[in-house]
Amino acid sequence: MDIRLVVLITAGWFAVSSGPARAELQPKNPDQGPIATVDRFSDRAGKLLVRSADKRLPSPNQPIDFDTPPFNVLGFSPTGEPTLYYHLDVQSTTPAPVYIFYRDGEDRPVQNQLDVIDTLPGEQGYNDFQQVWKVWAPKDYVANTITDASMLQ
Repeated sequence: MDIRLVVLITAGWFAVSSGPARAELQPKNPDQGPIATVDRFSDRAGKLLVRSADKRLPSPNQPIDFDTPPFNVLGFSPTGEPTLYYHLDVQSTTPAPVYIFYRDGEDRPVQNQLDVIDTLPGEQGYNDFQQVWKVWAPKDYVANTITDASMLQ
């Protein structure tokens, strides 16, 4: 199970420009692109949940079942009652940006456009909490033409 925790919605907007600069961009097929290696439990990425100390943790690019130990833990609530809670790793309190694309005049995200993220687990600035930024694209925008945050500048 993959969980995205969103803490702030629409903190601002970015616009995808039109004209000659945009004409050079071509949409990409996500099924044919390379897959980034994500290892959130490496010694470099983890703080509390590190594979070298806990062999139960999934390998890189493996699914994570947050509903099983060591990701959930039985503890006492503030009133002393046993409570099952999620045990997640220590992260910054600054949410990481995620860019979601909308066409001008539409209120739903662009169909088939993958969200654009700036960081992966283990990288500086990564956080499971994400700040959502709406990206307004022209009406003729083709999904997955913009594939990284630097292209929004």
